Amino acid sequence: MAGRVVKLVERSIIGFSVLLNYVAAVLFGLMVLFVAADVVGRYFLNSPIKGDYEFVEVMTGLVISLSLAYALVVDQHVRVDILTSRCSQRIQLLSDILSYFAGLAVFTVASWQTIVYANSLRKTGLLIGVLPIPAYPFVYVVAVGFISLTLVFLTKFIRFLAPGGQR
Repeated sequence: MAGRVVKLVERSIIGFSVLLNYVAAVLFGLMVLFVAADVVGRYFLNSPIKGDYEFVEVMTGLVISLSLAYALVVDQHVRVDILTSRCSQRIQLLSDILSYFAGLAVFTVASWQTIVYANSLRKTGLLIGVLPIPAYPFVYVVAVGFISLTLVFLTKFIRFLAPGGQR
């Protein structure tokens, strides 16, 4: 029974990561269209879009933070194994466990501090550059991406610690 619950939770976390990746892909597509429209407006119509830099800056942060968890799910993250590739399987497993634990620790703190930062932005009412848009909702979305990544790190870490830990 416990094994079924663990698998359900893991599938839910992976499914949520996939969903966030789709959102990131849509945001990236919108960003590309926005930049293209800005280029056309700037160079052909002599009328650039106001706040273009800020919009792209915010969208880039959203795209990256929302797609990180999926990259870890499908093992498309950067892995430098020059040293560990020459080590025994046991050392490689230990290295992976330590890496996932470090990622879990770092992104747990990053998630928490991103939420703290978003709360402070909400209280101060900071706007995005020249745009009359509050910054805090976007920072909360970044926190959601970081939380998703933290949960993926947690599932990978637990999986490695389980008997017969998987790579």
